Amino acid sequence: MNCEALIRNLGFRCREVRSASRRGPVYALDTPFHFPDGEAFTLYAVPHAPQVVELSDNGDTLMHLMGLGFPLDDRRRWRGLRDLCEKLHLSLEERGDVRTQLYSDDLASGIEQFGYFMHAVCEWEVEHRGLTDHDHVFIDEVEVHLRAWKPDLTITRDISAYGASGSPRKFDFLHGDTLVDAVRPSSQKTGAELRKVLDVANGDDERPILVIMDDRSDAQRAREETAILATVARVMQMSALIRHAPVVSAIRSH
Repeated sequence: MNCEALIRNLGFRCREVRSASRRGPVYALDTPFHFPDGEAFTLYAVPHAPQVVELSDNGDTLMHLMGLGFPLDDRRRWRGLRDLCEKLHLSLEERGDVRTQLYSDDLASGIEQFGYFMHAVCEWEVEHRGLTDHDHVFIDEVEVHLRAWKPDLTITRDISAYGASGSPRKFDFLHGDTLVDAVRPSSQKTGAELRKVLDVANGDDERPILVIMDDRSDAQRAREETAILATVARVMQMSALIRHAPVVSAIRSH
């Protein structure tokens, strides 16, 4: 056993790779970090000016999430990822790569930043991986009714709030000053929502939280899940939201 073998056994490996966009060397650093499905996370180090190096994920994080079906092809949906990067002093570029520049002597701190980044991304992925096409349609429906209910309030999609854990917690909307999530009734989603709401409630974010529960296909199940969530947040049934938005209801009934 020696230092080189020890580093290799910890999961770090470095190899030079070719880049079509630059003439100089690019080094791929295989790390021990993995996404929840086992896909490895690789960092790319690009030397710039003397003693300056750029670390980048080469867009792999965004491509990984999109490959799982997350609707991130629209840059307007990158807000949560961008907020996380800013908190960790990383930048999310227009091409979708996460990067930072630092002096060579600070390389260890840069790798540490990406370690925190990977941990937060993996938590977010596990929390949201169960979303189906029906969930995304429901979220879009909730947005339409929220706009009709209170048209003077601004709505922003995909907002992050930071809880006591320090990890970003994504909400579907910011409606005025209220964090809003659209939830379809299931024990798995209720459990995830409980953890999220409690984390944010125990942090420094004082914005109110509203959960819209879809009660249209299984009213009894929706009532059961609502009773649990109502202990920590305000919950509104989707049928009630529709009644609050008569213009939308009238249009959809024709």
